[in-house]
Amino acid sequence: MLGTDGCGMNWHLVVTGPHRGHLWLVTGEGATPFGAEFGHTTAESGFAGWVRHWAAGGPADGEAIGPAAFDGRQRLGCAELGGWTSCRTAVVARYVRLAEFGEHRAGVAADIRRGGRHPIADPSGQRRRPGPDAASSGTVERPARLLHRTGEPPIHPPTDRDPQLPYWCGLGVEVVPAGCDHLRVRELDELVQVDDPAWPELQDVFAAGAVPVRVLAPDPDEGRRCLLQMQVTARSTLGALAWNCGGLVLDDGWLRVFGGGSQEGQGLPSIGQVNGFPAVFDPAWYPAAGLVVGHDVLGGVFVLNGQDCAAAGRPGAPGRMIYFAPDTLAWEAMDMGHSAWVAWLLSGRLETFYDGLRWPDWRRETAALDPSQGISVHPFLWSEEAHADLAATSRRAVPMREVLGVAADFARQAGPVDPGFLGEV
Repeated sequence: MLGTDGCGMNWHLVVTGPHRGHLWLVTGEGATPFGAEFGHTTAESGFAGWVRHWAAGGPADGEAIGPAAFDGRQRLGCAELGGWTSCRTAVVARYVRLAEFGEHRAGVAADIRRGGRHPIADPSGQRRRPGPDAASSGTVERPARLLHRTGEPPIHPPTDRDPQLPYWCGLGVEVVPAGCDHLRVRELDELVQVDDPAWPELQDVFAAGAVPVRVLAPDPDEGRRCLLQMQVTARSTLGALAWNCGGLVLDDGWLRVFGGGSQEGQGLPSIGQVNGFPAVFDPAWYPAAGLVVGHDVLGGVFVLNGQDCAAAGRPGAPGRMIYFAPDTLAWEAMDMGHSAWVAWLLSGRLETFYDGLRWPDWRRETAALDPSQGISVHPFLWSEEAHADLAATSRRAVPMREVLGVAADFARQAGPVDPGFLGEV
């Protein structure tokens, strides 16, 4: 072992077998080789190339180290490492832009402290997002949504808590390279009984968060079904939420994060119910376009991109969060992984994110909702009238499926693209 990036992420030099002389990044759940020939970086492979790469300051902007460049469909095991018996079955899916930020963010609670604005927002805040055709629908374009307040350091994902993506967003069961015999489905015990589970850390984040959060009691049977189908461990934030809670209700009811489903009479559906998971585990099933992980009361939809996101017409990279904005009827890339997204939700930055979409006394209205309800706004949020004076609009509580259905219908008729699947509620 040559060094560590923390959180069980270690750099190893292979000394035997076909990969002798190559550097590998090995974690508790995955492994990936370093070097241009593997498609992960433009840097030279081998020890000398690795040293020169880090000495030069790491990858160029947007260049990923580690499994980010994999297509999400390959699996590497001990045989590929030349008999390296300390390696577990390696599910290559972790996104690790380690050197880009100078240090690794350890866990969901820690931010990498580096100045500047979030990369999706123009520094001037003046970049415009494409909206529906104003001439035909009366809609207006709006400035790009800023994820962070002026002067605040951005959250740079991904983190060690992001899920192992290939199981659920690639082919369901990966294509195994020649020489590997590790194709198998992980049983529940393997997914739950892990070192360093994310849930205790998440509980600390909830307690210290800048927004109110209500943790719903879980439905054990539904949580088990969700975890098995996603094939992610409880060490990931996604797996921890599915296994340990029925979901989260944040900011006095404004936003809902899906977990394992709640047994409460007015609880949230599970992430499996929202995404239409098979009733019985099916290793060949996966959400091709992505996984719906959260809704806000206005019909905004948070999705963790799947492997086929480009084919689905959605922005961003696989394994990154995107948002369907109810005021523009368009998808927006958020440039963060799932675990960083959960931390961001609790960071106090929602006020900036929803600038222009919250009216005076909105907390009273959202707090009165049950989790199955959303808020219908008339004139619609994408109209010039709502943009000019949101407080003057008429609002009422309706089933969440109605809020999503209206937004989806208008997006198909007048929006920039068909938004596709927004979740079943």
